[in-house]
Amino acid sequence: MLVLSLFTGAGLLDKAFREQGFCVVSAGDIIYGQDIRDFHTIAGKFDGVIGGSPCQDFSGLKRNKTNYSQEMLDEYIRVVKEADPSWK
Repeated sequence: MLVLSLFTGAGLLDKAFREQGFCVVSAGDIIYGQDIRDFHTIAGKFDGVIGGSPCQDFSGLKRNKTNYSQEMLDEYIRVVKEADPSWK
């Protein structure tokens, strides 16, 4: 099964899926100089989408709130809709 990975980070979720026999394709990550806002995919090519967008802004401990986490969550939703995978 072909899986698209969003917000890959260190790749631990990708690694777990690979160990279970999935073929994982990374959309890239900001820590590697790639921006999800520039990423686009083709509908129906992936069986699933995995990943987790940044959530620091949603923490009650965060003092300087920004819209970054919400923007990234919106981008995650956009890519999932764009990919239209078999499972989400």
